[in-house]
Amino acid sequence: MTEVGDVGRVIRDISNLYLSNPSAFSFPEILHFSGSQKMTKYDMALQFAEILGVPTDHIVRVDKIDENIAVNRPKDCQLDVGRLKELGINTQSVDFAAWWRRYLGAFRH
Repeated sequence: MTEVGDVGRVIRDISNLYLSNPSAFSFPEILHFSGSQKMTKYDMALQFAEILGVPTDHIVRVDKIDENIAVNRPKDCQLDVGRLKELGINTQSVDFAAWWRRYLGAFRH
């Protein structure tokens, strides 16, 4: 999960670095950022259920991908943030459950 506030912070930090030290970059350079917490839609559904205090017995995990689907998606879409780390950019991201608890006003543990 990648939260927009984290994306904005990373863009700001890249901009500040470039303004203070343009030689740190060799353009054109591609920089990737994504949240570090790997979650499937199933994981997200379980987290939401826990946060909201609702049952999960109806949620079904699907591990097998139908090979006949129109769009073939990779199992792991997480982007490599290695270059950002090399540049000293903070790549930490907000925790999925903590963010949603705060957003929904749910303080259930």
